[in-house]
Amino acid sequence: MNEDAELSQTIAQLVRRLKGTHLHAQMEREARECLHQPEIQLDSLKDDVRSFLRTSWERKLQNAVHRELHLAPSLPAVPAEHLKEPLAYMRKAQASWERRIVKSLNSMSTELGVPLARMRPATEQQELSNKWNEMGTDEPLSRFRPVYAPKDFLEVVVALRSPNLNSGEDAGARSHWGLVQVPLGVKDIAQLLAKQDSAAAQQYSRRGCPTGLRADLWALILNSDVLHFEQLKAGVLQHDLLVDNLIYKDVKLTASNDDYYFVFEDFLYQVLLCFSRDAAVLEHFKYNSATPPKSYIQQAVLADLSTLKVMPLIQIFL
Repeated sequence: MNEDAELSQTIAQLVRRLKGTHLHAQMEREARECLHQPEIQLDSLKDDVRSFLRTSWERKLQNAVHRELHLAPSLPAVPAEHLKEPLAYMRKAQASWERRIVKSLNSMSTELGVPLARMRPATEQQELSNKWNEMGTDEPLSRFRPVYAPKDFLEVVVALRSPNLNSGEDAGARSHWGLVQVPLGVKDIAQLLAKQDSAAAQQYSRRGCPTGLRADLWALILNSDVLHFEQLKAGVLQHDLLVDNLIYKDVKLTASNDDYYFVFEDFLYQVLLCFSRDAAVLEHFKYNSATPPKSYIQQAVLADLSTLKVMPLIQIFL
């Protein structure tokens, strides 16, 4: 009886997690189109649905269920005040660092007269779309300075000290930890390897795969969706963020000058710009001490110029 209850709970959790995904939306749209076909009868609707699932959608659904079953177990629901990492000294350092980042971004925005986020004009959207595969050309970035230097971030991390750390511990042992000494409980190698469970595609890819199959294999492993990527790309084309220039500059300073990575420069722009628009990343911040800066886009409505339309929230990830 307990096994049946556990199975029912697992199925309910899978259904709840799959709802709202791109696969669910695609299957729902396809099912609605099938309902308009003349051969579909109300008395045989259940059998028609089963035959519908035996088509190519059956494999897609199996892949989605398999991926959900092999994901790390989701954390239980917790009160809002407990969503962040309960390490006061780390949260204090994180808040100080975030204030520094936001201040630097706002100062740069004011000095350069560049808004943190804006709607791109139609002509600019078309121009960016036309050079989507050549994004590393003709970008005036000299006036944009880095928000912080890697040395600054290293100094902040090195300065972290837990107030609960036993100061009487042997100093010689701590010297082997290196510069960053944040005593947090983490899994050891044995525990980490014990969790290496994945699908056949993951097992196959670990042993190497031909170059021609890598795209299909990674798409299967990650359960990626072309429509989702196109939506993120549309967000890049529609909205211009100040941090886009910082992404351009960072790639220019690293990949462009590297003998091995300069050929992937345009791909890096595409991936990073689309990643900065992916709202799914926000879920990771619920259980993370970081809080990304946010910016609202305001656009005048043509019907009434006295009002302002607040566009969807644009997240800026650093």
